[in-house]
Amino acid sequence: MKRLVERIEVETFAHATESLEKVMEALERAGVPSGSISVEKTKGHYGNDINVLRANISRSAGMRVFFDSSFFSNIKSEILNTLPERVDDKGFLYLRMDKQDLFNGIYRLNDRGDVRVFIKILAYPSKREKVIENAKELFGHRPEGDKERPL
Repeated sequence: MKRLVERIEVETFAHATESLEKVMEALERAGVPSGSISVEKTKGHYGNDINVLRANISRSAGMRVFFDSSFFSNIKSEILNTLPERVDDKGFLYLRMDKQDLFNGIYRLNDRGDVRVFIKILAYPSKREKVIENAKELFGHRPEGDKERPL
């Protein structure tokens, strides 16, 4: 089985008026393993506290948690239907969703959402068309006889 994903990066923020724990819970509902989330404290333009939450998932076990999540199961067909618009020339697949929706168990893409997901799809040669082909394989169009999803 060939590996199709190099890494998954997730990023969002929690303002001082938001519960950091609830934002972390929203990310976990999106399939982000809790142990992979790091928090960086920073200040906004007006001195307000902001927590930037990031996850870099590069191990197969963490990727399986993400791809096997209820969140991912619910958005897979939407990704496939909009795949060409979500892939860049460097092999990244871009997804966005709303953290409030995630916290409430509403699983859908929202291109203006505040949770950003970058999935680095491996492709040889590294061309956009090959990235899209590999993403299709990853998200549901498996070759005949292949029962397991390649990560």
